[in-house]
Amino acid sequence: MHLRHLRIATLTASLLLIGLGCADPPEYNNPADASVEPDAAPSEDADRPDDVDPGDAVVVEDAPVDDASADAADPDDVRADAADPDAEDPDAATARVPERHRPEALACDDVRSESFDPPPKDAPDDFVACRSHAECQEGTNGRCVGNGHDGWYCTYDLCFEDAACGGFVCECGGGFRADNNVCLTRGDCLVDADCGAPGQGFCSPSLGDCGFYSGVIAYYCHTPEDECIDDADCGGGDNYCAYDPNVGRWLCSNSQCAG
Repeated sequence: MHLRHLRIATLTASLLLIGLGCADPPEYNNPADASVEPDAAPSEDADRPDDVDPGDAVVVEDAPVDDASADAADPDDVRADAADPDAEDPDAATARVPERHRPEALACDDVRSESFDPPPKDAPDDFVACRSHAECQEGTNGRCVGNGHDGWYCTYDLCFEDAACGGFVCECGGGFRADNNVCLTRGDCLVDADCGAPGQGFCSPSLGDCGFYSGVIAYYCHTPEDECIDDADCGGGDNYCAYDPNVGRWLCSNSQCAG
């Protein structure tokens, strides 16, 4: 009987111990023993330096400015510059003034030289068209001119101003081996103003393929692509600066004709 009561007491004690082990753990009120949930949101003050008062304003540095944005023109400034007629054009550059150019059209005078080298008395008639100035009566200011190579013939002033030349220059004293006024038959300008703004465009006389032999044959505008402006740019001697219509600019040349 005593042995049976002992077993029942032992079994009862074991059941009590098992029940105690399955019970919920006691709650703790100590904050130091509490755990922080992993999904908790960080405090707004978590990244604030210890020495910054929450009431003080925090200065935020400006982000780096892109160079392209910094250099972009203000649209208002662009419109203002476009509206200003006195705004300087940065691309405008004052060209060097040629030694020979035509600022304005000037009328030729009506005076011709009276000097004369008469042909030899034995010169054949087919080589001599005139033997004195008095024989040249078919035009204005007739003069008998010539030489042993070309013969002798009458020359006349063919113009006194550009208006008589159909859009080309009246070249004063520009006759071939003579001093008569003649109308040129080629070129692209009459005066500097035909070539650009004052101080920028220049209309200059040009020799042709025969160089000094035939003299001035036309007037052309200078261009930004010119190789030369004056004869001095070409090294001197028989070299000269002339307009080449094949390439549309002024180039140095030494082309000459003989005869």
